[in-house]
Amino acid sequence: MFAGLQFFLSIFLLLDIQFYDYVLRPIRLLSYLAALVYNTIYIFNAALAFDLLYIQDFWKADDSQAIPDFMLASISGYSVIHFSFTAFFNMIIILKELTMDQFALSKKEDFETGVVPYFGWNIDLFYWAGVDSNTEDYWEKAREFSRIYL
Repeated sequence: MFAGLQFFLSIFLLLDIQFYDYVLRPIRLLSYLAALVYNTIYIFNAALAFDLLYIQDFWKADDSQAIPDFMLASISGYSVIHFSFTAFFNMIIILKELTMDQFALSKKEDFETGVVPYFGWNIDLFYWAGVDSNTEDYWEKAREFSRIYL
């Protein structure tokens, strides 16, 4: 349920729906905080699983500790894989929230879209992929493709 809720709220965030961004800020802030807490725990669990699976050799350790360490490594490793999509959605929320002013009351007061303030990093994935925000350019490419090939 948590993954579904975060996915649903991340869609509102990514589409820059202004009612969600500026009017429903308490919900947006709670989603952001939940994403931070979840990803912190997820990274800790991933580090624990990596340590138990690849760093420690628990079979050469004391025999009394080998089976519990094996079970902990199995459970941690499984949960890292199983919850990776939820961590991905939460990372999207975190990255998008880094580009927004938490105290802005309107779009005019907010930071530039996709750029982390004070650092100047552009973390907009569409920008990295070469996608432009001007949709008319893409309609023109589709019309040109249709004229030539269809």
